[in-house]
Amino acid sequence: MTDADIEALSQLKLLQPPDRRVEVFGGSLLAVLIVSAVGAIYLRRLHTALFHDVTQMVLLGGLFLLFLAGSRVIGTGNEFQTHAYPAAAFSLIVVVLTGSQAAIALTGALAALIGLITGNSLEFAMLVAVGGAAGILSLHRVERLNGYFRAGLAIAAVNVAVSILFVLFQENIDPVRVLVIITAGLLNGLLSAGLAIVGLYLLSSVLNVPTTIRLIDLSQPNQPLLQRLLREAPGTYQHSLQVANLAELAAERIGANAALVHVMALYHDVGKVIYPHFFVENQAQGVNPHDALNDPLRSSQIIISHVPDGEKLARKYHLPGVFIDGICQHHGTTQVLYFYNKALAAVDCDPDKVDKSAFSYPGPCPQSRETAILMLADSSESIVRAKHPQTTQEIEDIVRDIIDSRIAEGQLDASLLTLNDLKVIREVFVSTLQGVFHPRIVYPTLPNATTPAPVQLPAVGGDVHP
Repeated sequence: MTDADIEALSQLKLLQPPDRRVEVFGGSLLAVLIVSAVGAIYLRRLHTALFHDVTQMVLLGGLFLLFLAGSRVIGTGNEFQTHAYPAAAFSLIVVVLTGSQAAIALTGALAALIGLITGNSLEFAMLVAVGGAAGILSLHRVERLNGYFRAGLAIAAVNVAVSILFVLFQENIDPVRVLVIITAGLLNGLLSAGLAIVGLYLLSSVLNVPTTIRLIDLSQPNQPLLQRLLREAPGTYQHSLQVANLAELAAERIGANAALVHVMALYHDVGKVIYPHFFVENQAQGVNPHDALNDPLRSSQIIISHVPDGEKLARKYHLPGVFIDGICQHHGTTQVLYFYNKALAAVDCDPDKVDKSAFSYPGPCPQSRETAILMLADSSESIVRAKHPQTTQEIEDIVRDIIDSRIAEGQLDASLLTLNDLKVIREVFVSTLQGVFHPRIVYPTLPNATTPAPVQLPAVGGDVHP
């Protein structure tokens, strides 16, 4: 073709590519609808709580669109940019927010759309899918920052392997190109880990989401609200530490969010700082202000008030919403039985003369596994500490009675805990509380003896404990 031919064709607009914007838009819309429909069905069937959490779904949708738009821009660049695009950061952020199963499903959906909008690139889609899955599966402890860098190394290794795989299927292998994609793959892993940490920090700071970084920050003893709890209600502070450890161990065993329930437990009783001495763990030398008050209804109202007071303090100190759920739900709608029974005794045990609702916590009942574990751990630790059991069997009986009563009262109906979960929780509580509240030996003093006489130690549970 001559220059005149090209000029003539240009004037006739025959060299212009056909306008396929309508087809491209329709295809993109159809792809998004398909992926969204399948994703919605998956979440509704297998992750019901997440599906009904509007805030979480909006957040995940925003992240999904952000990384999808980024791939559209990067996908039109050179090969180095394509292989270095840190799409796996999306997977690392989502696994912290939702868990591994939902994160892998969302990563697969993102990979499918990225491969489609970047010219049906199977290589780009595999880089996103396999790299993201490697990051998710290698991130075992989301509460530890070094875990993200291990995940970054796994992402880098997988990206390099996938890139070399596609190079080996080509006829001509360019060593320079191989070096470029290996460098880009390694950079991808580093950028993914770093971007995930930055993203989690922004989410925790701006949206007050309980991310790993936010939980680490809130668990520090120098937090103002924890400092206030330590100074004004030291007994409650120690109780909260015990409950946090107990709940974390149980959550870890059943696959719940152990880091979240641990930090949530630290704050679950912060409302007690308003009337600290009305709670037995903060009373010294047997001085109980309820005795001077001598009013079961008023005493019950003071005890119950630590829940709404705790909610107000949590909002004042800008704690995440899930912490407020833990504060409001850790007693459910149970009754303050001690003062309810005292009120009954004052009216000759006539229940018609006592308003039972006035002695009940406002609730609601636990709505998640984490808040249900917190409820059970709080009750178990408190009652075992109060009763001073001497044997493992006594501890086991106490924990079993607590769990059975919560089931009978319907407190766990919305918690999503299974019977097997409750069995595991009971076993963890018994073994842990046995170690914390085991009987201790009172050694006799021998002031006139130069050499201590041997002391016969009692056998407990078949073993001799010093």
